[in-house]
Amino acid sequence: MLKEYSNFFREASAALERIEDTLVGIQLSDKDDAAQVLAMQALSMSRNHCRAIALLLEADLFGESLSVFRSLFELHFDLLWVQSCNCASERLERVYRLEANPYSKMADEARRIVADANSSTPHTSKEMSDKWKKVVEESVEDYPHLVIKNPDGTSKFKKAPQLDEKMGDLRIQYYHIYRLACLFTHPTPMLKQLYLRQVGNYVTVNEMVGDTLKRTLAHGLLFVEYIARIAIDLLRAHLPQNHNVTDKSLDDLFQLVERANDGYFGTPTHKLRQGGLS
Repeated sequence: MLKEYSNFFREASAALERIEDTLVGIQLSDKDDAAQVLAMQALSMSRNHCRAIALLLEADLFGESLSVFRSLFELHFDLLWVQSCNCASERLERVYRLEANPYSKMADEARRIVADANSSTPHTSKEMSDKWKKVVEESVEDYPHLVIKNPDGTSKFKKAPQLDEKMGDLRIQYYHIYRLACLFTHPTPMLKQLYLRQVGNYVTVNEMVGDTLKRTLAHGLLFVEYIARIAIDLLRAHLPQNHNVTDKSLDDLFQLVERANDGYFGTPTHKLRQGGLS
């Protein structure tokens, strides 16, 4: 099974690479075309993640493959959250909120460092806290589109919703898959039988998690297909006039998902709704 899915993800990586190749030379503005920049990043990251999962499965490292799957899951729902808007301006604003998230966390960390440096028992030097404060101030000046002005004249970075909020009603259908992937990022008593092998020598790890792993990997391929479809939708104005390669690659991804699907998606032929999960 692992070998089969390793091949599936390797084929998915190749299909994404063919799509990327058609977009070489596109000129985009980081600010004005932020949604398109996000789409191109998504294609590239998904290609690399698929290749990584293929290699991990080939090495029989299924837990590690699910850790990478987690990134694909998050990426899909970020893109779907952006793409689900009705107007281009709102899509752009949502991309800005995603982009601002790391800056918001950096600003929070800077405030903690400054407070610590000014405390009676500091762990951080005044020089270091001043550097952090300056970085935040310069970021506010450099990226005004990522900032909200407060009534008192101060500024704060925008924030995107948490993953479960971005998923909306789809959380009920898919969040449990994400929680499963998260189990493999750190030790937990829930996984002790897998890693301590307290099940007898006649049961392999793959046999213990076989169907669950297959179902999760199949969904991973489904998310990859939708990432590609959403990215192409966001990049539609920049596509070459001849869409043959893009259309063929999307169909290849569709067929991969069909081959991986064992009734996991509700119907023999999975359905699309607005480029994302239905």
